[in-house]
Amino acid sequence: MVAGFVASTALVLPGISGALMLTILGNYELATASLVQFYWPVILSIGVGVIAGVLFMSRLIQNLLNHYTQSTYAAMVGLVAGSSRFLIH
Repeated sequence: MVAGFVASTALVLPGISGALMLTILGNYELATASLVQFYWPVILSIGVGVIAGVLFMSRLIQNLLNHYTQSTYAAMVGLVAGSSRFLIH
């Protein structure tokens, strides 16, 4: 569930790869193998983590945008600019 929670930040924040997050956590192979074999316990636990992560991160970003608008936009632009460097190579 924790891996799904962390990887779900890629759905909300620009410039972050969910697959990369799963790879860093060491769960990418487990997640893909579980999807191929339809191993429901792993699929459901990662899915619950993703849903919880999206709900939490969207609330957090909404709160940050309401209170720290310029800093939040600057951080998001920084994420996009930083990730675009790897698209060129």
